[in-house]
Amino acid sequence: MMPNFGYTVLGFGAGKGDVPIAEDLTFSEVSDIADVQDDIFFALDPFNENRCLLVYRDDGTYGNDTQVVCGTLAADGNSITWGTVVEYDDEYGDVGSVDFDPNVENSFCLVGKFRVSNAHHHGARAGTISGTTITLGSTVYLDWATASDYISGTTGKFNPAQAGQFIVVDGNFDGANGGGDYNQGEIKVLTISGTTITHVSSAIFEPISTFNPRIEWDNVTANKGYLVFAGGSNYPAVRPFTMSGNTVTLGTKHVVNSSTSNTYQMGTCMETGGRLAVIYKTGNDIDVVIGNDDSTAASGTITWGTAVEVANYSTEGSHLLLYPTVCADKNTPNKLLMGYNIPVTSSSSRWRVGTVSGTNTISIAGGYTHILASTATPDINKNIVSDPHNPGLFYTSHSHTGDSSKPKIVGSQVASFEL
Repeated sequence: MMPNFGYTVLGFGAGKGDVPIAEDLTFSEVSDIADVQDDIFFALDPFNENRCLLVYRDDGTYGNDTQVVCGTLAADGNSITWGTVVEYDDEYGDVGSVDFDPNVENSFCLVGKFRVSNAHHHGARAGTISGTTITLGSTVYLDWATASDYISGTTGKFNPAQAGQFIVVDGNFDGANGGGDYNQGEIKVLTISGTTITHVSSAIFEPISTFNPRIEWDNVTANKGYLVFAGGSNYPAVRPFTMSGNTVTLGTKHVVNSSTSNTYQMGTCMETGGRLAVIYKTGNDIDVVIGNDDSTAASGTITWGTAVEVANYSTEGSHLLLYPTVCADKNTPNKLLMGYNIPVTSSSSRWRVGTVSGTNTISIAGGYTHILASTATPDINKNIVSDPHNPGLFYTSHSHTGDSSKPKIVGSQVASFEL
């Protein structure tokens, strides 16, 4: 019997005959799509177990086009059977991200940077799936600038509290040419019906120097989210926000660490309302810290605990540490899966498990685990998702030029339990 965690998620702490799930950070690696450049993003279907989406830019074989494909994960998680690849942009572009609507079965949206006749545009396309067959709607441009909108990083996520509402963030290089400030951070509200997108509104959440913004939704408070980004002076920062219908209310920006100057950071919301973890570069090292928001409104104050070192530049051979990654699973209380890249052949993607105790104390036991079986070196940890159907199971996507340009999708199981 697992110990009583004091939570009711999935029946935790209910005194039932819970079945432990052993930790295995390297139980699967699937990589059977070739001709992929170093730009991919992976999503899991919340309605249909083992169905997934992959968006990517090909390596030039088909003209650097951007593609989307639906796949079916094998029951053992060790392979994916892919459907028909669908082109979603026929010019060189950046993938951005893709997400399933957790309230509307077979609905998804992708967002990225598109190029038309050498002009750059921020855009999105909605899609539906039947089996593994994808149908895409028309591209809707989300530009702030009027002629060219060259963005630096963009992601989008559906609001789990409002069906069809898709929130997008980006860093905009060209805002000054079209009515905004140079390099501003933007949040954009879309609504989706079928494959039709309506761009409702845009707002600035950071006036300068915004890199790699991401959205995380609170797991308890409906319509409450957090923007995680590199803000002024490239300090990692978090800004709470709430949605009322399609109206965004932005809270105060909270700087996570003001002694660092890097653009690599990621956040994740935990199973407790208002609690999130942020991983970030600090100098040459990588740290993680737990924060707690004291309000369900956007106006709350985030109090940070003591940062804990995830990776040390010197002790890991003075190799450059990049792309810190973190994710929590709301059905596996107090656990975090964390990773980073290091340019070491056969040990390039290193991962550790963290445990949170109290409100903001995190401990990391043992050393790292190399989660890729391949002997080559992946370029980037692109994204990480928790499996909505299996407690403690995470999938990570990795761009990988060292193995015939195949992407790597890796499953990792953190110790958990099921009923």
